Amino acid sequence: MKIAHLDFENYLRGGQKQIMYLLEGLRAGGVSCVLFGRAGSPLFNWALERGFPAYGYRFLSVYDPFFINRLRKDLFREKPDAVHFHSGHAHTAGYLAIPEGSPIKKLLTRRVPFILKNDPFTKKKYSALDMSVAISAYIKTMLERRMPVNKIAFIRSAVSFPERPVRKAIPEGVEQEQFKIAVASALKIGRDKDFRTLFSAMKILHDPRITMMVFGCGPDEKKIKKMAEDLGVSKDIVFAGFKDDMFPYLKGADIFVHSVFNEALGTSIIEAMFCGLPVIASAAGGIPEVVHNGENGFLFEPGNASMLADMIIHLKNDEVLRKEISERNRKAGEDFSSERMVRSYLELYRNLTEGNGA
Repeated sequence: MKIAHLDFENYLRGGQKQIMYLLEGLRAGGVSCVLFGRAGSPLFNWALERGFPAYGYRFLSVYDPFFINRLRKDLFREKPDAVHFHSGHAHTAGYLAIPEGSPIKKLLTRRVPFILKNDPFTKKKYSALDMSVAISAYIKTMLERRMPVNKIAFIRSAVSFPERPVRKAIPEGVEQEQFKIAVASALKIGRDKDFRTLFSAMKILHDPRITMMVFGCGPDEKKIKKMAEDLGVSKDIVFAGFKDDMFPYLKGADIFVHSVFNEALGTSIIEAMFCGLPVIASAAGGIPEVVHNGENGFLFEPGNASMLADMIIHLKNDEVLRKEISERNRKAGEDFSSERMVRSYLELYRNLTEGNGA
């Protein structure tokens, strides 16, 4: 079986990590995989380094006819049994490149927590799919508003857990005796990320014994740092940058906080759970599927800095509760293993290519 994977994003975020886990797992299971990506992107370079066959493209728009024509020829050359689109841009390019009536099976993993558009082009794109995969029940519900239920599969995002014990690490500028809050997020200001609530909660706490460690990078890093400065909390926040391996830094933290207005699932939360961290997160999107309020963490109303601050203080002052939640989370995190995700996709590919799909 040969599967073509399409992703034309130029960054390395949660979706690209999921593709990495999937490609490695499928190869280990004897499935041939070919990546079609943006030349020079982190994912494309990773695929080349790992020895995966990969086609790289340079273009300004996924509607570029020269790009689409080349993609069509390359897909025809590879003759995959199925094409897996991993983003909206990849879905658009693949829809334009693969001729109508082609025997190639087509599936999309839907990772964004927004309702599908209702325009004619979007309807055609989705009707041409053999299957759409939702990474959370929240996204599955959104897909069901626009698609037949028999064309929707449910496979949660996963995390590839380290095989060896992880040693604790803390970034430069953080003292060991501090109560350490870990935050992992792309430094981007938009309709889903919510740094203002994080920083406002730190302002309410106003406690020099508490440090927030922000891990990540992004196009709005300067603006976000300025936001912390304007709120008067920059001295309480350490911007630690992007880390290839977050596990040592999560192990070095006391709790994990995730503040958003919307989220499909939140794989950074799962990583934190695996490391035994109590989690405080916004009650938004698919997050309540992972964080069960009062059991393995706490949920706060999106944008409610006062509520977030109260929860941080509650966990800081109750070491016994932190240890109880920590033990629960280590076990719960294992339910999101990449091995389980790979097995689910492999079964889906087989059902589609062997004629058992919708």
